[in-house]
Amino acid sequence: MQRLHRIILCIVGVLGATAPQLQSQPLTSEMDQLRSRHEGLLKRMNELDTKHNVSDLDDPRMKPLLDEGWRLAGEWAADWLEGHPAATSKELKRLFEQFSPSPDDSGTYDPNKPDLYALGGLARPVGKGVYVVTAAYYHPQSACGAGTFLVVAQDATGRLRPIWSVKPVAEQHFEKRDEIGHWAYLGCGAYYDGPLIADWVMPLPAARNGQLRFAVDAFEATNGNTILRHLSIWQWNGNDAADLLAGAYQDYVDDKRAPALRDAILTVPTTEVTSSFDSFGAAQEPRGRWRVRLTPDRVKDLGHQFLNPQVAWLDALLSAVAAGRDASGLASPPAIAQVRAEWKDQQSDISKSAPGEKQLADSSAEKDSEEEPSFFLGFLNRFQATGPDSFDVDCDEARIRATYRMRAGKPYITSVRFLAPN
Repeated sequence: MQRLHRIILCIVGVLGATAPQLQSQPLTSEMDQLRSRHEGLLKRMNELDTKHNVSDLDDPRMKPLLDEGWRLAGEWAADWLEGHPAATSKELKRLFEQFSPSPDDSGTYDPNKPDLYALGGLARPVGKGVYVVTAAYYHPQSACGAGTFLVVAQDATGRLRPIWSVKPVAEQHFEKRDEIGHWAYLGCGAYYDGPLIADWVMPLPAARNGQLRFAVDAFEATNGNTILRHLSIWQWNGNDAADLLAGAYQDYVDDKRAPALRDAILTVPTTEVTSSFDSFGAAQEPRGRWRVRLTPDRVKDLGHQFLNPQVAWLDALLSAVAAGRDASGLASPPAIAQVRAEWKDQQSDISKSAPGEKQLADSSAEKDSEEEPSFFLGFLNRFQATGPDSFDVDCDEARIRATYRMRAGKPYITSVRFLAPN
């Protein structure tokens, strides 16, 4: 329940449900009509079935309601931005407050309270008279939700209007099951764990031809301490946005690091994936970063890096031994022999385990039969550099002490010891 509560706080915080209300502004007749139409739409979305539940987002009856809701949200956002040309960043995070007031939220899950849909979002200027607007329908009490983002810009008359949305583009990509197509998904299971909800937008350096560029980052609406996230970078030509880069990555929900743009390099904090250590759930380690370089002519993916590269070196050695691959370029013969002995011990322990545990292990092995065998060491709880050429890795099943040296510019592990976990 604690991890669910953290995800709920993440969604509610992003969509502004806990923010104090803005002082109400007089609405134009057009905005009042938009609000009234959206109120009726929300009532239809929140109709309860015989079990007192609302429809799932991927229920066939919801798709036209969501499409209409996001269209109305785009119209509202354009009118609101037109009337608030000097809005602060805090106000831009609450542009939907009069359109779809946030429900009361005590911060405590109430199982007797139905999960009703609410709408929230934010706006971020990415250029003169150009805004990226995010919007999402979500359950304030749970991790369910789905979002979109769109560009609001001046039309031929100079008035702000919703010009472009990611949804039609995503639907064209949906059958490809790529990262752009993920924005069209409304249920659970087809793309990782759930639909996308954008929680930050960042303006980026313009292209050489002057066209605006921006980044959108989103998280998958699902439970867990490790969140599957999605980064995409776009270039705006005045009518359409072209995707320049899109990819998924993992991030720990309580990671205090923030994305940063410095010297034309966008750096995004990550939780990296290994074969030997669990990189999900409550795993804050191994921490890493994803870097993207932005030049006037292109966007270059610089790839992922471990904050402590020694973890990656050790994982490569463990993975090679477990899979029966040649590890002579990764470590010394004594180090390889020590890892091989530990692997045999672990396999022996599994074969001697209680029938229920062995059945579970066999089931997991059958499920992952297409993947290489790997160590089972649990969560990586702590990394410590113990010297200029040595380090300790504490995980659930063991404490590993290793030494290394650089050989021809590449890491070479010289010794490995497996100790009892702390």
